[in-house]
Order: sequence, then C-alpha cells, then structure tokens
Amino acid sequence: MQRIAPVLMIMCAAVGLTACSSTDTPEVVEYAGDYPSYSSVEDLCNEAEIVALVSPLGSDVREVDVAGPAGDTEADNPSLGVDDSAEGGKPTPVLIVQTITTVRVDAVFKGDIKPGSELEVGQPGGVLEDVIYEADSFDFGRSSQSVVFLDVWPNDVPASPLNPTQAAYSVSDGGALVSDGSITGLKELVATSTNSNICK
Repeated sequence: MQRIAPVLMIMCAAVGLTACSSTDTPEVVEYAGDYPSYSSVEDLCNEAEIVALVSPLGSDVREVDVAGPAGDTEADNPSLGVDDSAEGGKPTPVLIVQTITTVRVDAVFKGDIKPGSELEVGQPGGVLEDVIYEADSFDFGRSSQSVVFLDVWPNDVPASPLNPTQAAYSVSDGGALVSDGSITGLKELVATSTNSNICK
C-alpha cells in the first residue's frame, strides 16, 4: 500500500485575510498537520522506516512537492488512462515549504541506511521569500545529537519524523533521550554510537 504523507491544512495566521497581504507586516502562513500519535517506543519502532542517532550538519528552506507517485493501478491513480497527454496520470503538485536539515547518521537502530552517511530530514515551516511559515517541528539545534523515527518518501522528498512531537528527541551527553514522558518507556532508553536499547 502506498504511504500517504500527513495532510496539512494551510491557513493565514494573521487577524484577517486582508492583514496577510499587508505590506507593513510580514505575511504569516500556518501549517496545521493531522498526524498519528503513539503510546510506546515499540509503536514508534514498528511504524518508522528509519530509526537513527544523528548529528545536524546544516539546514535550508525550500518548497518541496509532497505529492505521491501517480501509481500504475486505478486504485492508486483514478486518472490512469483518462489523459494521454504528456501530463496525463501525474499527480497535481502539492508544494509545502519545509526546513530541510542535513544530518550525519551516527548509528542505525532500524532501516536501510549506513552509519556515516548523510540524510535530509524535512519538516514543514521556515522563512522563504519574506513569508513566515509556522508549524510544529523538532529543533535539531537543541543538542549535538538526536534520535529520529522517520518516514521515507519517494521522488526525492526528504525523510520526515512520524510526527513533530513524538518522533525526534534530543540526546544528553550521557546518551539519554530527553523526554516529556508522553511515550511509555522512553525515559529508560539510551542511544549512543556503541550502545542502544532502542528498537530491540
């Protein structure tokens, strides 16, 4: 079954639509996502395609087309065979402004990726062309290392946390995950490049 990215609703965060286009204040766009929630580390590990200890290397903001591949069956692509033109069967672009953080993979707890490789992790939001795009997201700048539970997407779309509040965690100097207690068993986890009890 084709994996579907979380649906994002786009709204103006200013008082009214006219205020959004004002030249006196920057335009603000708010992304509100409909994400799944998780109750345990086991749930996160089962759902994520990549679970890794990573270090941030840098970031940039750009538009990302998050529309999935058209598919080659009528179930995946209802427009299949309707249009024989060059654009026939292609999904309509869905452009989302994302902050793309390039990370180095320090240890792999699940997934087809090697330690030492680099990976792009995308999250909605950022500032692009003087427009502020606001969204819930994980701050990779909180610590030098983080543990991430990621979805992986086709068509060069960056990987993304399963959700912005439960699928990425700062790591303390001793390797402990910094947790708010919302995930059962998370406070007991340790993640370093040589020792981990994650996804086991």
